[in-house]
Amino acid sequence: MSNSVVGRIWKIDTAGMLKSGLTCVKKVIFVPNNAGDQVLLTYFNRSVEIATGVDSTFDETTTGTITSADTLTISGGSILPSAIVDGSVFEITRTSGTVANLRLPSLVKTAGTNTVVVVWDDPWTNEATKDYEWKTYTSYDFLKAFGQSKDTIDFDFGNGFNLPNLSCETISSGAYVYIYT
Repeated sequence: MSNSVVGRIWKIDTAGMLKSGLTCVKKVIFVPNNAGDQVLLTYFNRSVEIATGVDSTFDETTTGTITSADTLTISGGSILPSAIVDGSVFEITRTSGTVANLRLPSLVKTAGTNTVVVVWDDPWTNEATKDYEWKTYTSYDFLKAFGQSKDTIDFDFGNGFNLPNLSCETISSGAYVYIYT
């Protein structure tokens, strides 16, 4: 299954970006599949970049290649900053390749060894040996729930919280979340 973020009630069962821009979250219902299931909802703010998270292959001898629509590999060196960690947000802001890969903030699934970054949602178009410029952002926890049984867990926030750029960083297999906006 895949996430449904249409209308006022969203159903989430997969990690990844949920919505760019401001979202008012009024209620969250976590439905675990088993005891021990968990969910982590996060958000990020575009005005708070990771200090070392802005870099570029432009004017460098290195280039990047996108494969599997979710993996950016830099040809050499350690140009991707070590500040990129699982759960942070990665965004390509300039490219010598296709513009379809621009401005698609994506949740980092696996941060490699300063040469690779893998993101959720398969947002990119594959291309080889292109130049890239990017920014990374820290994600902040909004809600973390841990199911002690298969019983649902309700969080009612009254008038709601306005959150920028909402994402689901972690959700156990078979579990799902309803988000009321």
